[in-house]
Amino acid sequence: MNKPLTITDISKILLENSFVGVHLVDSEGIIQYISPQIENMLGYKATEMIGKKAWKFVYKEDKKYLIKTNEMLTNHLGLQKETELEIRLVDKNGKIKFFYNKVYNFLDDKIGFIVTYFQEITEKKEEEEYFEQTQQYLQAVLNHTQYGFFLLTTSRKILYYNATAYEIISKAEENLRIGDDLLDYVNSKNKAHFLDVFDKCLKGESISYERKIILSDNTEKWLDFRVAPIYLKKNEIYGISITLTDITARKTAEMYLLKSEKTLQAVFNNSAQISFLIDKDYKIIALNRYAIKSTEAKLGRKAQIGDDIFDFIDESEKEEVKKRILYCLEGHYLRIERTIKLQNNETQWLEIYYAPIENENKEYFAVNIAMFNISERKNAEEKLKYSEKLYQTIAENFPKSNVNVFDKNFKLIFTQGELYKYMDLVREDFLDKTIYEIFSERTNLILESNMKDALKGISKSFEHRNKLGFFLVNTLPLIQETDKEIENVLVIFQDVSDVKAKEKNLEQLNYDLDNQNQQLKNKEEQLLASNEELTVSNEHLILQQDVLEEINDKLTQQRSILENVNTELELKNETLLYRENELKEAYEKILQQQEEVQFSLIEQQKLNQQLLMKNQELATQEEELRTTNDQLRIQQDEMRITLAQLSDRNFELDQLVYRTSHDIRSPLTSVLGLVNLMRLEGLPDNLAEYVDRMEKSVQKLDRFVSSMLNFAKVNRTERKNEVIDFEEIILKCYDDFRYMPHFEKVNKKYFIKNEKKILFYGDILRLEIIFANIISNAIKYQNRLNAPNNFFNFVKIKIIFYFFDIQ
Repeated sequence: MNKPLTITDISKILLENSFVGVHLVDSEGIIQYISPQIENMLGYKATEMIGKKAWKFVYKEDKKYLIKTNEMLTNHLGLQKETELEIRLVDKNGKIKFFYNKVYNFLDDKIGFIVTYFQEITEKKEEEEYFEQTQQYLQAVLNHTQYGFFLLTTSRKILYYNATAYEIISKAEENLRIGDDLLDYVNSKNKAHFLDVFDKCLKGESISYERKIILSDNTEKWLDFRVAPIYLKKNEIYGISITLTDITARKTAEMYLLKSEKTLQAVFNNSAQISFLIDKDYKIIALNRYAIKSTEAKLGRKAQIGDDIFDFIDESEKEEVKKRILYCLEGHYLRIERTIKLQNNETQWLEIYYAPIENENKEYFAVNIAMFNISERKNAEEKLKYSEKLYQTIAENFPKSNVNVFDKNFKLIFTQGELYKYMDLVREDFLDKTIYEIFSERTNLILESNMKDALKGISKSFEHRNKLGFFLVNTLPLIQETDKEIENVLVIFQDVSDVKAKEKNLEQLNYDLDNQNQQLKNKEEQLLASNEELTVSNEHLILQQDVLEEINDKLTQQRSILENVNTELELKNETLLYRENELKEAYEKILQQQEEVQFSLIEQQKLNQQLLMKNQELATQEEELRTTNDQLRIQQDEMRITLAQLSDRNFELDQLVYRTSHDIRSPLTSVLGLVNLMRLEGLPDNLAEYVDRMEKSVQKLDRFVSSMLNFAKVNRTERKNEVIDFEEIILKCYDDFRYMPHFEKVNKKYFIKNEKKILFYGDILRLEIIFANIISNAIKYQNRLNAPNNFFNFVKIKIIFYFFDIQ
């Protein structure tokens, strides 16, 4: 039968089988124990290290730091239980090695030592130093290269630039700084193109292009830009790199080469239009033979390559032409029409096209000005406008008419149609026929004479009547140009049947009016005779009227006296009535005021009664409030006593839970250690299942006790806001749950996104409990049935900081 293992034996087995080195140090810093891993790491045997000061094996520059850490732990027993640090140790061969240490203070516990875990990180540190040296070498190379180099963030901020880039940019703009937006140093004309290129690079494209920049001394420089994304990880763009190369010399040579190409000149010379090729300095770099002829016809001298285009343009038009050329150099096309006056005072219409010319780099370096002589087309357009205007005038002045045009040989060359309706002809096509073939002989006698007068510039008209009605035939000269002979006659047949009918009606009305006037004259004579008789009888009546007027005067005098008396009586009567009305109104007002006073007295009495009742009710309520307040004060005193008692009970319960949980965890940990040792020793098949169940039950109880401890800690400690390191909390949780089943088969990932470096404040203890519950549940309840053989589910933690700017 095997001898049972002690706690010391179990601890030794665990330490010796750990993947990290462990040593125990007392309060004086003397090594009491080292694990075999440290022997392998440093090459010393245990006997060479035990009993010596721990800092004897530490690199000289780290000794003070280690001694200070040891004093901090030993002088604050019970306050600081653990710490982490990185130190350098010297192995037996004198080689310096880097270690990550996690130190636990168990001086006040049963262990009685400071326990330190060692994890070698020499390889990691060497990689970091190599990366730093490589970065320094790279920076030195970039600063001495002929190429300018920029490294930008995804938001265009400058992360790095070399000396060559500074020399290029600083001449165009001063005060180049890390952190600036590179867009601020780009010329306003090139900003849109720069933003387009930058957006394409953010999508993964690499772009190269050439651009001309203007320096502060107004000199020009051509640069070759190579813009490419930088990947920190696969498919994750970290930033944008821009490489600049000065290509001014090459571009100058290319531009002069393009100017001297003979092919372009040949194309110009064989073109039908007038063509000029103008560069950005408004110099003629190419022109064809028609352009030479046009300048000679206009100014009397021939244009040549190298001449300024403005030497051949009127002073009043130079500014407008300059604007058009600049507009085309931005990639736009223009078309205009205008007239010019030649040296012989002849006016010529030109159609002018402005077109930008690109080079092989898709840059606009010149403008092609092409001119076409459109004088004939414009003259035709003017004639068409004149004809349209003439037709409109005829339509307005000759309604219900038919318009026809005859040449000087009296041949019909244009007709509006339906000529047969106006001249009572058989319907047929009359075009290209003379008047002798169209009209009757009697009509032609008058029409021929009038048309001859029209060819002399004299307008005439005559009336023509047929069974269809009356028609007015107008002959007018058709003048197209004032200084030329009249060749066409305008003949307008106007239907005036309605006018003639109205004239006939008017004549009948005039005849009827004359008859009525004669009848009126007869009646007037009869009235004059009767009027004389009336005059005689009127004289007799006048005499009688004089007598009656004398009698009437007397009656009028008497009537006026009576009217005066009557007026005085009416005035007195109106005065009495007015006073009577005033007295009635005053009496009614007095009665109304008496009623209002009586009503207000009654209302006042009612209000007084209501106020008395309300005062009584308020007095009763005030007494009740006093009684209620006294009762509330008594209840508050009782509640304060009860709360104080509850606070004491809660504190006692917290202490009981904390102590009980702490005491229970120690044997539980021992039981779990014994279970692991039993497995190492080997178990019969019939006991393995019971041991597994026992282990699960103990782990479940341990988790319950841990949660009780955490709950007690949360209740005992006050909420305190501190800066939170989420990475430290997550790693600590991983370390605490290493003992859990299948922990090593869980893929653990965490992602913390904090681009703006925001500090997060909170209660560390409560956050540790929250993360511990999340991670332990994820490990405990993982789905192992559907997972691959060598790998279970994973724990993925994602923390994103959101910044809210509250204003």
